[in-house]
Amino acid sequence: MSARRLTVAAVGDVLQLWALFALAAAVLWPVYRAEWYIVVAVSAVVLGTLIAVLGAVFRWKAWLVIL
Repeated sequence: MSARRLTVAAVGDVLQLWALFALAAAVLWPVYRAEWYIVVAVSAVVLGTLIAVLGAVFRWKAWLVIL
């Protein structure tokens, strides 16, 4: 299995998604106002990004990535 090259466009897409998630987390901050919220938000973004990148690099089927 050969891994695809990481392109500038793919990195740009990931950074844009991180910016949108940060904006959503900032909007919800007044609702929760707790340290655990920051931990959960950052953990979700990092784990989701890792799963998405692995799925793209290894060309996993969509149903496998959803699991």
